[in-house]
Amino acid sequence: HRSMQHRSRLRISQVLIFPQHRKNGFGSYLYRVIYQWALQNANIQDITVEDPNENFTALRDMCDIQTCISHPRFK
Repeated sequence: HRSMQHRSRLRISQVLIFPQHRKNGFGSYLYRVIYQWALQNANIQDITVEDPNENFTALRDMCDIQTCISHPRFK
């Protein structure tokens, strides 16, 4: 598809949340802000994460599940 040729991938390289701020929702908030920003940019095809650790993978999965559940098509 021609329109897909000019789209790019957004890559998250590293996410650092200091220990005293973990488990407060900052990581999921940051991921959601990045996700919403990417949705607003027509040239972004997808978001990739460079070598995510298990905790970030779980955070991303939970955010993606919550996004799907809240989507009108799934209600």
